[in-house]
Amino acid sequence: MSPSARLLAVLACVLPAAIAAPAPVIKTSPQLGSPFNSPCHSLLYCPGDFLKEIQLTYGRVNDSKAFVDMPSKKPAAEILQLWAQQKDKSYEAVASFLEANFGNPGDDIVQAQLDSTVKTPEWITSLANKFIAGFVDQAFNYWSSLLRVYKKPDYFCDECETSAIPLPYPGIVAGARFRETYYWDSYFTILGLLLSGYTEQAWNQLQNFMFLIDQYGFIPNGARAYYSNRSQPPLFCEMVYAYYSFTTDTNFLAQAFPYIEREMEFWRTNTTVDITVNNKVHTLNRYVVYSSDPRPESYKEDFDCANNKTFYWPNNTLFMDNVPVLTDIEKTDLYAELATTAETGMDFSSRFLNSPFRQGTNAWVLRTLTTRSIIPVDLNAILYKAEMRLSNFAALLGIPEKQKSWCSIAELRNTAMNALLYDDFEKIYHDYNYEENAQIRRYAVSSWTVDWAGIIRPSGKPSPSDLDTIWAPIKRRTEEYVGGLPTTDIESGLQWDKSNVWAPNVCFVIMGLLDTKNDALLTLALQVAQDFIDAAFCSWIDTQGDPAKSFQSTPGSQAAVNGDFFEKYNAENINIAGGGGEYGVQIGFAWTNGFILWLVHQFGDKLQAATCSTPVPGRGYRKI
Repeated sequence: MSPSARLLAVLACVLPAAIAAPAPVIKTSPQLGSPFNSPCHSLLYCPGDFLKEIQLTYGRVNDSKAFVDMPSKKPAAEILQLWAQQKDKSYEAVASFLEANFGNPGDDIVQAQLDSTVKTPEWITSLANKFIAGFVDQAFNYWSSLLRVYKKPDYFCDECETSAIPLPYPGIVAGARFRETYYWDSYFTILGLLLSGYTEQAWNQLQNFMFLIDQYGFIPNGARAYYSNRSQPPLFCEMVYAYYSFTTDTNFLAQAFPYIEREMEFWRTNTTVDITVNNKVHTLNRYVVYSSDPRPESYKEDFDCANNKTFYWPNNTLFMDNVPVLTDIEKTDLYAELATTAETGMDFSSRFLNSPFRQGTNAWVLRTLTTRSIIPVDLNAILYKAEMRLSNFAALLGIPEKQKSWCSIAELRNTAMNALLYDDFEKIYHDYNYEENAQIRRYAVSSWTVDWAGIIRPSGKPSPSDLDTIWAPIKRRTEEYVGGLPTTDIESGLQWDKSNVWAPNVCFVIMGLLDTKNDALLTLALQVAQDFIDAAFCSWIDTQGDPAKSFQSTPGSQAAVNGDFFEKYNAENINIAGGGGEYGVQIGFAWTNGFILWLVHQFGDKLQAATCSTPVPGRGYRKI
């Protein structure tokens, strides 16, 4: 079986009739000091008076993430004493203070070298379409610019501080301002690394995550201390499965198994909600972060969201004093919602807004976040798949009692999702607001994560007619948009909404389509893939990407890189990157690169290269 086929293997577990399902997990509130609440202890980079003063002066002009990524040149106690003596706290004075006492952002995470013996894979060089071959070769070459390793700067003293978590192995970073390894990004990164021949680097990524589970009891959002109170979509188990599928390394699987279990226990202990329907208790998971302060890396954005008294509509009309003043309790609540939404990986989206059709700047619309009250489809689909994987892993490792228990847990989750999230009319699953006891019946591409996960609908395996109903919304959007599937249909100005297209969402949809084995839906999968490739290819061409320069430099070298890959794309225009959000569009970009490699490996010469500048009425762009 090919690596791609193994990655898409159908999950299954069969329980003997005598095995009783365990009682539902009861939601427990995290206790202060528990791993779930792992506080950021630094007096420099974590919430406190010093951080607030720096971020509301220096951070007003610079990216909020810049300061918290600067290693200190002196011990924290000395810096705080000097700060207390600082009289002038203008921007210029603060900038001078930081220059004297801190290094540059990212000085502690430096470029590392990939295995130079790895050459461009044969599956790339043998592609018939040399435009696509040259394009995907650049995604392969880009890995060299994204590998980093923790290293103390030369100026670093014994008691100096850094926000970087010192990971033991080199790691692929997302790119641009995202200087460190991120959690859920790494699933898509690992797919690409394995197909690139960088098996050792995929192993490094996984070893780093096991190190983080040892340190925190879960995997933080990213490898920075200020991320230590939140996680991201829990895809570690799926990363392990991807690696095992390529290597069949049972020793590695045995090493990773208890770490997956430990992470799953974190989610089962800290994020569950019990909901009773028809006298039956159903237990599902939500995202929830306990935070009473602005996020350190987005300090001014969060502070302004909670404190601004003015706001702009999209037409730039300024409304004075029209925004209600929040109480201290309301501000604390809002900070928790902002951090919780960051944990979803989709910061920010109308999926989590109480008033999703209200447009405006982040400083206004995000006050309606209700993420902690939402049971997300995708989170529970990911957890279900992990539970099923654990059952299968246990069988491979000869642990029958765990095979049975994890299968039972997965089946309970499937039952709960069918009871609470399933819409029998549309045959799809929706997010669920448990405070309002209602499904959120709006299009979100995340609804199709269940098909990637293998969730079983109440009626069992979908009939051909049911499949048509299930996938009709996706088909309609491929007919409407040329650049891929928008995250939602709502133009909120937030980056996880229309018209942005993101690799993770598209990846889950395509994998779900492929699992159907239905001819019409396999054709639809190819169309969804083609649309994403069109957007990535044309945006790359627009930034001086040149297929002719491929294969001319040492594979994996910086000299081989040309053109840019972006974190997000535009469903309505394949020639530009996506937009919106708290920061400018970022290049790199690890999960895009990994997904492009997976897509082209999966579909090969079925994919074509777009002309990028000649729209065809009714469909988009010609191919070459």
